[in-house]
Amino acid sequence: MLTRVIKPLPVLITILLFDLLAFTLILPLFPSLIDHYSRLQKREPDPIFALFDSVAHGLQTFLNVPSVERHNSVFFGGILGSLFSLLQFLSSPVFGSLSDLHGRKPLLLVAVLGSLGSYCLWSLSSDSFSLFFLSRLLGGLSKASVSVAIAIVTDLMPTEQRGKGMAFVGGSFSLAFLIGPSIGAFFSIGARASAEFDPSPARLAMALTVAELALLLFLLPETLPRAKKGSKGQI
Repeated sequence: MLTRVIKPLPVLITILLFDLLAFTLILPLFPSLIDHYSRLQKREPDPIFALFDSVAHGLQTFLNVPSVERHNSVFFGGILGSLFSLLQFLSSPVFGSLSDLHGRKPLLLVAVLGSLGSYCLWSLSSDSFSLFFLSRLLGGLSKASVSVAIAIVTDLMPTEQRGKGMAFVGGSFSLAFLIGPSIGAFFSIGARASAEFDPSPARLAMALTVAELALLLFLLPETLPRAKKGSKGQI
């Protein structure tokens, strides 16, 4: 009985690891991406970029930070990262609650498909900051996989073993944040050397997400007990 219950856990942890690897790839790339869009802005002005640039300069003035190009990229990337985290914070409880109504697997599928869409937009955004911004919006709203994964762990594990399940979730975070940014840094070095937009990181994120999608569709069963399905979750 216990073996049957725990069997889907390795599949879930692998899905979560792929999801977090794809997410963390972009983190070291923000400065080179902002530099690329800054150069593009001089040739083809983008209203969304101009808005973010004014916000970044306003923050620098408020914090009395010198307006130099290196600081500008850091502030710009920080604003984009904060916006992503805010959207994730807002969407995760909604996904968690809906998974109580409709099941874990359908909501995790929606989250993964949203992430895949965001990486597709990123790969196509070489000439448009607005498209890159849209990819970050979609990615932030879709990045609810962790909250659904935690709900799946509670479905799979007996009460006395849930701590072990959560430890595996935490381990996937640690491993992803160790490997993902390292791969992103490798791409960042190449991007700074060529001074051109490189879609390779976005394509790698897409490949990881497609693998994640295959595991989700074919190997991960629905874990929400039928007796609980349809009950209203709390947002």
